[in-house]
Amino acid sequence: MAIGATTVEVIASVAPKRLWMALAKDSAHFLPKALPNIYSSASIIEGDGGVGSIKKFNLTDANKDLRYDKERVEEINEEELLYRCTALGRGGLIDEKLKKAKFEMKFNPMTVDGDEVCLLLWTAEFETFSDSPPSEAKIQMLRAEIVAM
Repeated sequence: MAIGATTVEVIASVAPKRLWMALAKDSAHFLPKALPNIYSSASIIEGDGGVGSIKKFNLTDANKDLRYDKERVEEINEEELLYRCTALGRGGLIDEKLKKAKFEMKFNPMTVDGDEVCLLLWTAEFETFSDSPPSEAKIQMLRAEIVAM
């Protein structure tokens, strides 16, 4: 098995707290509305949305490798604007390649030209079934998809 990680930095022209609310606290409602070309629907299938809850995001046919994304909420820290989750299933080829995957989103305040914006740090840690990690090309493709969202 191979272990790896990647981090993507995205600057969003929205206040960190507002983006955190949308992507961490209210993702099951927000993502299908904001990105209907990617998410067909989403729901909290276990829990109340807090730590220990399980969320399921159904993806559109535009995504060739995944049918859905299921995750367990590991940490929601409103004070630090931090969200951590563990992937439980991705409904596609990725399930055959990754043994484990954990994700973290950290929403950092930043000022650009006098305006408050958000520096979002999105980190993925993964463990593969095989001894070879995903290729750099695959990791770059993942990064590009995250930035595009």
